[in-house]
Amino acid sequence: MDWKIFNRHQRASEIAAKLVNIPDNWALTPVREKRPYRSNWQHEEPVSREAIATAITQGQELISKKGKPYTAFDSGYGVRLGEISDGLLAIDVDGASAEPILKAICPDLPKSVSWTSGKPGRYQIAFQIPPLYREKLANFTRAVVREWNGLKTDTDELLEFRYNYCQSVLPPSYHPTTGKYVWINSPADTEIAIAPQQFLDVLLELADKEAKATKEAEEKKAERERYLEQRKLERQAHPSLSTADSLADLLELDILPRLSTEDIYDWGGHNFKKHGKKLVGFCPQHGGSSGTAFQVNPTNNSWYCHSCQEGGHAVQYRHFANGGHGTPKGKDFIEIVEELADDAGVTLPEWKPQQKQSQSKLIPETEYNFKHKFPRQLKDTVSNLAKTLKNKVARPAYKYFRRNGQLPPAPELHPKEKQRIRQANVAEAKHLAETTTAIVKWEPPLLLGKIQIRLGDDSNNWNVPTDFEDWKNQGSPAYVVPPGMRNIFEALMVKRGIKNLFDCSGTGTGKSHDTGNLPPYLGINPHTQKKSEDDPTLYYICDDPRNPTTESIESNSVVLPSRHSGLFEDTTKQTPLGYPHIRRPKGKEEPTIEASCIREAIFRYFPEFKNRTLFGGKAAAGCQGCPKLLNEDGKVVCPLLVGRWKTKQYEPFIRSHPFQLSTLSQTDIAVVDEAAKILKSTKDIFVGSESLNEAFYELGTNLIKHQVDGLHYGNAIFRALSPLIQIMKE
Repeated sequence: MDWKIFNRHQRASEIAAKLVNIPDNWALTPVREKRPYRSNWQHEEPVSREAIATAITQGQELISKKGKPYTAFDSGYGVRLGEISDGLLAIDVDGASAEPILKAICPDLPKSVSWTSGKPGRYQIAFQIPPLYREKLANFTRAVVREWNGLKTDTDELLEFRYNYCQSVLPPSYHPTTGKYVWINSPADTEIAIAPQQFLDVLLELADKEAKATKEAEEKKAERERYLEQRKLERQAHPSLSTADSLADLLELDILPRLSTEDIYDWGGHNFKKHGKKLVGFCPQHGGSSGTAFQVNPTNNSWYCHSCQEGGHAVQYRHFANGGHGTPKGKDFIEIVEELADDAGVTLPEWKPQQKQSQSKLIPETEYNFKHKFPRQLKDTVSNLAKTLKNKVARPAYKYFRRNGQLPPAPELHPKEKQRIRQANVAEAKHLAETTTAIVKWEPPLLLGKIQIRLGDDSNNWNVPTDFEDWKNQGSPAYVVPPGMRNIFEALMVKRGIKNLFDCSGTGTGKSHDTGNLPPYLGINPHTQKKSEDDPTLYYICDDPRNPTTESIESNSVVLPSRHSGLFEDTTKQTPLGYPHIRRPKGKEEPTIEASCIREAIFRYFPEFKNRTLFGGKAAAGCQGCPKLLNEDGKVVCPLLVGRWKTKQYEPFIRSHPFQLSTLSQTDIAVVDEAAKILKSTKDIFVGSESLNEAFYELGTNLIKHQVDGLHYGNAIFRALSPLIQIMKE
């Protein structure tokens, strides 16, 4: 099966003769093995059938780089896809694991022209794009699909949609592994089928994604070029002044200009071959069998692997060759720059990253979770939410809009769903038939009546009421407690059944510090588990429970697990015990603590779900249908809900935000910091599918306006909702 371009292929006459079976409107380009070799083949006028036949049977007289004449033969021809062939689309099923995805997209696949290389599970099928869609796909080139609705291809297999500026080798051309391509359904006796609507919908979505990615890449490239040009001018003006104040500058200005293509792409298994102006070879990650998927452009030393759908420049390549993905960060980035500098013979100056004004003690996430008794963080939360939005909402609405020119009408709430909501409402009302009592520390100072009683230093001689009615009979006095005896007074009043206390003392009087030391006065050991549900729990309710302001509260209490979409450890700020502040990410910051709830975005943006008395569970509307909620036996297994239940059951001292708290029992005690600011009235609202549909559209609108407000995985959800967003823009 081996063939060299210096030799006429043994089937040359057969390959040339079969050109008559190719439709006249198909533009062809000659190939050698699987590669089109003409330098401008993607943009030139179609090569005539006669010229292709001559190059296969008689060869072409060429001059080598050393000036010696030789005859070069072609081994076949490929069809140039897309607009140049009147809207011809080729779908490449590259492996047996890709076929289930093809059939999932279009279950009723029409018969059309198709062919194969002869390798098991690999074939291509051609379709005609209707004129109505050709203009919309004018800029679409190719896209690879490896995952679809739970289906996933094997590592070296994929489903590829090929269109403009792509080509596919046609039978009976030579194939380097099997010997030749063969027709499954030849164009001589099979018509080209019109692309099914399912494929057209997918192509429009892929085209939008490709256009956006191309635009973003061009903008970033232009911005980087302007920046580097400015840096070069600064160096020319001030040769003695190093303007490279970051490793990225050192890389672009000092290191990369000294490295050749061979220096950068140093993996030994590429086996590069010239392919026009590019180099093609094997991929360091997926390998491959053809040796053409991994391509390098020596002009700018960029690379791209068509199978892995990854690319970049020198840094991304070295990271990719070591098994990484994307652009390395932190330590990985520094090591790769040092490696490239060594290859270039550049001595890096002593360089340290810019230091923050204050340093914090960093601890691993697992240690932090154990210290603060957080639940185990949920994995893949954002991808699951994105898939749900994409498959259940965005994609169906997009298809409907494309066909009908308008969004589908909101469905009427089913009577059974209305009944279920009513039943859930009644059940929850019964569950909430409990009273909540609290110690409230009030600030700014509040005057409670004109009568004041100053208490002495001996608590045994205090004239305090025996119960709430006794206090009212005394004229509702305010008590002035001696310094250092606040906790004794509060514990005494709680034991006498008077739990509603207002601390009128001003700022800086140690209220938070004393609250952290309050448990022993109430008979609570904050460092041992509760023995029964009847044991009291002390709650410290504040605006920022993750970042306590006093050491006593941080060391003696635990955080009640709450619903969030990912948190960021801010090392520029410290808690009293020296841990980083925990907050929502800002701007382009990536979360360092994963999301605790895949429905957090829904609860955050839609007031209907913010049921303050019911955090979550079977009766919670926002949890309905969540894949994380129940196991096969119908038992609640959501890590967030289970973590909250265990914390409330076993922990004696808990801190929480009021909106994350839900209900308290009669034995519980709550200290509310800044009560006037953080306590707000609420109401219970249950929602059904109609409200859900409206909510998803509202989410899309908010994302368009960039009103994400701390939704750190906004990009993932933005991508999932891109079809709906496109509708709104149109």
